[in-house]
Amino acid sequence: MEHPTTLKRVRARQVPDPMNPRRTIEDWSSPDEITIAGFLDSESSSEASNATRAELVSTATLYLEDTTADVRRGDLITDGTHKWRGQGYPTAPMNPFTGWRPYLEIKLEEVTG
Repeated sequence: MEHPTTLKRVRARQVPDPMNPRRTIEDWSSPDEITIAGFLDSESSSEASNATRAELVSTATLYLEDTTADVRRGDLITDGTHKWRGQGYPTAPMNPFTGWRPYLEIKLEEVTG
């Protein structure tokens, strides 16, 4: 990848639930962050408005050259301006004849409003 975009992957830490210590909950007070480089391909945006809310939903696909990157469903991906949430499980398509995996694909969604 010759011209990657630098992004941050942000993930909440898991801490014991104060109401039920056998469960864990997300703690965003000190999230786990790593820098990733990839190609961000924006897909679509749609607006839905009603009397109480104006919502904008934007989708994109992130392609990472590192097929072993630590990115999971639900992670927050940010470029400093936008914050997308990973949708579904990241996939790394494989060539059935050689086993080569050219990239990791992550579907993203940003909801504002």
